Amino acid sequence: MTALMAENTIADRVVRIERHCAAAWPAIHTEELGGWEMRFSPGLTSKRVNSLNAMMPDTERFPDILRRAQELCSERGARCHVRLTPLAGPECAPTLESMGVFGVDETRVQMVDLAGTGSGSGNHVTLAPTPHEGWLAAYAEMHGDGPEARHSIGALLDRVTMPQRFASIGEDGRLLAVGRAACGEGLAGIFQIMTRPEARKRGLARAIMAALLEWCGSNGGKQAYLQVEAANMAACSLYASLGFEDLYRYTYWTMPLGEQRIIG
Repeated sequence: MTALMAENTIADRVVRIERHCAAAWPAIHTEELGGWEMRFSPGLTSKRVNSLNAMMPDTERFPDILRRAQELCSERGARCHVRLTPLAGPECAPTLESMGVFGVDETRVQMVDLAGTGSGSGNHVTLAPTPHEGWLAAYAEMHGDGPEARHSIGALLDRVTMPQRFASIGEDGRLLAVGRAACGEGLAGIFQIMTRPEARKRGLARAIMAALLEWCGSNGGKQAYLQVEAANMAACSLYASLGFEDLYRYTYWTMPLGEQRIIG
């Protein structure tokens, strides 16, 4: 059994990652709802910071929590997304299914012991402690966000209080791949690993990952985690080759536009 799998219970590790991720990719505004967090980040398409998330929930109160979340979303003209992790318990999915809503975008949360990762091969990777305009513009473009999203992304990243590194690989004055790590309390989160389509299959994502993992291990990180869509087989294969193992999965359940209903 690896040190990763021996660290306490799965529930303990899920809580630890969820709290760390909430601090490493923090929503612009958060409403506390009985052990759940309703997160809003205007201007960003990321559902992680625009959804209802279980933290330490009373799952029996989920219908009441969901009703209030729908009210808050309606007040803001926002779609109501519910992100179901193992912390949500088994009662929530049937409630949503009874409303005709089903989970999509299954995402794998994976971890690795940094002591087991090799030293980096990312000597052509640039690491910066803060995001420059080029990094923000490249990430927004590769993620499918418009130019106006740069300010919102920058504002969100400014809220992160733990040490960060922003990785990039450029060629002929243009960034081809980017990534980010945030490290605190022995845990490191890896985020925003993106490569331009025309630059794929050149090992750029692997180099970005190697550089970030090396930095994390050199700055107090004992374990690293990331979140990857289960359907992204190329990324899943890369992360498996770096030693990442599945810990848990989550899905998003989204109320259709124009059909949000306050459940009774």
